[in-house]
Order: sequence, then structure tokens, then C-alpha cells
Amino acid sequence: MSQPLDTEALAAGLRPEFRPAALNDDGILTSSNVRRIFSEALDKLEKNLPTFAPTPETAEYGRARALMITKLQEASMWAIRAVSSNKANQVKP
Repeated sequence: MSQPLDTEALAAGLRPEFRPAALNDDGILTSSNVRRIFSEALDKLEKNLPTFAPTPETAEYGRARALMITKLQEASMWAIRAVSSNKANQVKP
């Protein structure tokens, strides 16, 4: 069995912007809710923006649809970052 990681040692010398944050129960719940919101939004969008086989006629549509998904993923990442940056959502040292 492996030893638990020494997270303090791993974070030593890192700027605060790049340090990991362990979430408490509220943070885990909030981040799960954020993920669910984005997941449900993508489900609804995909129902209205179906996938087509790529052809020259659907290339722009396909690219726009792919970018929409990418931007939702980015927005989700930043929302989770906001949750984890909130000291109230972090495990107390």
C-alpha cells in the first residue's frame, strides 16, 4: 500500500494561484451542482443542435457546435475554479 501524498510538500514554493485546494463538504457539493448545471445545459443544447456527418455543407455548423462545447467546458472549469478558490469551500488547515 502506498503512503499518502504530502500535499504540503507538493505545494511548497508554488504561488497561491497554482496551489491545490482540498474542498470541504460544502465545496464538493457546490462543485457537483455546478458540474450538473453545465451537464444539463449541454444536454439541452445538444437536443436542439444535433450532430451531423461532416460534409462541406455542415463544416461551419460542426465547427460552431464543437466550439460551443469547448466554451462550455472552459466556463465549467472557471466556475469550478471559483468554487475551489473560495476559502469557505476549502478544508481548514
